[in-house]
Amino acid sequence: MPRLSLTADHKSAALTISPVRAQDRGWYMCQVNTDPMTYTRSYLQVLVPPVLTEWSGSSVEAREGAAVSLICSARAYPPANTTWRRTDAEPIFEKPRIVWVIEGPDLVFPSVRREHHAAYTCHVTNGVTTPVSRTTYLTVTYAPLIWLERDMVGTKAGVDATLNCTSEGNPTPRHSWSVNSSNITESSKYHMEEVKNGTRTKFILTVRNPGPGDFTYYGCHAVNPTGYAKGTINLFEIREQVISVPTQPAWHTTTPEIFFEPQEIPKSPQMPSASSPINHSSNKIRVDTQRRKNVVTNRLPPSPSDEYKLGGKGQVYPPRIAETPVGRNRTSFKELFNFIPLSNRSCAGYIPMSPFVFFFLACLVHVLATVDCGCK
Repeated sequence: MPRLSLTADHKSAALTISPVRAQDRGWYMCQVNTDPMTYTRSYLQVLVPPVLTEWSGSSVEAREGAAVSLICSARAYPPANTTWRRTDAEPIFEKPRIVWVIEGPDLVFPSVRREHHAAYTCHVTNGVTTPVSRTTYLTVTYAPLIWLERDMVGTKAGVDATLNCTSEGNPTPRHSWSVNSSNITESSKYHMEEVKNGTRTKFILTVRNPGPGDFTYYGCHAVNPTGYAKGTINLFEIREQVISVPTQPAWHTTTPEIFFEPQEIPKSPQMPSASSPINHSSNKIRVDTQRRKNVVTNRLPPSPSDEYKLGGKGQVYPPRIAETPVGRNRTSFKELFNFIPLSNRSCAGYIPMSPFVFFFLACLVHVLATVDCGCK
């Protein structure tokens, strides 16, 4: 049956084209042979929906670093517009700038990376006919990589230890463990398991009841058709250590003791002569400072005359007291005579004493002992 057919009567005429093709587009004229001649013209516009002329296919595989082009070329009238998008709604490129949509029939990756591993959809439309879409899955293969959670793991003898490795690769790597260059297999000593999380896989080795021979280096291995990776973990023993902390001996300090024994007042009412010296043998002042069982007496050796002349005849100082520093326990001259207990007669308690006051009191006692009160 011809594609073109003409029907006419005394009143009208019709041209039928079936099926219509793109090449049928153009001007058509209808002529009536009258005198004068009568005619009319019509333009036939043929709309062509998008038809793919070249397409990369549903799957493309490339190794990381290679140049890759995804093609989605179509013929249409009016001419169609082609756009590429990532099916998971992620940006196609993130560097040097973020790109979400690529216009044109070609999607080019100058150096494909593992983050480009995804499905990409091309959308073709001319705005007047039904659009056409195709999806291409780009597979990027790369050698495995290994991350160690810890490269040193410590445990006590007899306590189970867990070693962790994480790998990533495409195709998914095969994993294994080794110790002392020997492959580890599932046994009562070792337990292995894998946990997959997206493109990464965590593989775990449990060492049960480790003994002295188990504290060594362990290797985790990942291999796929594009490469190989290895990590090393050191399993070491944690030993309990008793640390003795030396204690510093206590420092014992004895408060200096100061004793004052007043001179006995002679019963004789007679005034002694100037040549008669006063006996100070009963006046005793002793300072004992004890530190770490060492006794120091802060008393100077007596002078040849055991007295120190001052002013008039018969007036003397008591034995001299010196300062002797012993470590931190240092007794000053002021401290020795700051407070001296008195026990004579009605004077009970403590009064401040100094060398000058001490001398004054000694002189006062001497005067009272020699003055005749006239109470006979």
